Amino acid sequence: MQRIIVIVAAVVIFAGIYLADPGFFSKLIELAASSDISELSRHIKSYGSWSIVVSILLGTIINISGLPTVVFSGANGLIFGFWPGVVLSWVSEVLGAVAAFLLARPLLEKGTSRVMEGRPGWQKAYDFTAKRGFWAVFIARLLPFSPSGLINVAAAAGKISFRDYIAATALGKIPSIIAEVYLGRDLLFAADHTTRILLWVVVAGVLYGGWKYYQQRRRPSSTEE
Repeated sequence: MQRIIVIVAAVVIFAGIYLADPGFFSKLIELAASSDISELSRHIKSYGSWSIVVSILLGTIINISGLPTVVFSGANGLIFGFWPGVVLSWVSEVLGAVAAFLLARPLLEKGTSRVMEGRPGWQKAYDFTAKRGFWAVFIARLLPFSPSGLINVAAAAGKISFRDYIAATALGKIPSIIAEVYLGRDLLFAADHTTRILLWVVVAGVLYGGWKYYQQRRRPSSTEE
C-alpha cells in the first residue's frame, strides 16, 4: 500500500510539473550532474518563492537517481544560508531515500531470495541486515559523499525493517549533510579554503576507515551466529 501511494503521488506531481514546464527536470538534473554549484544556485533561485519547493524536488530526484549530492547541498547553502540549507538538504535527501527504498524493495525481494538459494554465506550476510541493519545503514549514511543510490538499493535488498531504515537514514544523514553543505560552499571558493577542503577529505577518509574496520569486526560474529 505504501508503495502504491508513493508511485501515485510521484506520477501526479511529476506529470503536473512536466505539463507546466517540459524542460524543468532535464535542466535541473543536467546542472546537478555538471558540478557547477554557482550555475545550479542561480537556476534554483530564479524560481523565486518556489525555490524551496524546487530544491526539495531536486534533492529527492538526486537521491533516487544516485547522483552525487554534494553539489546540490552546496547550492542550498549558497541560496538559503548554512543552516536553512542543511535542513532543506536533509528533508529532500530523506524523502528521496525513503521513496527509493519503497520502490526498490518489492522489485528486489524475489530476486534476492533466488540469489540466496544454495549460498549459505550470502544467506548469513542477508540475515545480518535484519539484526544489525540499523547500524550498517547509519554508519554508511554518516560518511560524507557516500553513494546514496547504492545504499538505498543495498538496504532494500536486505532484511532491514522500514522503520529502522528511516531512523538510520534520518539520523545518519545529519552530520554528512552538514559536511557536504560546508564543503560544497568551499569548493566554489576553493582557492580561499584549501586547508579546510583538505581537512574534510581527511575526515571523510577517517570515517570511511572506521566503517571498514566496523565491518571487519562484525563479520566473524555474524558468521558464528
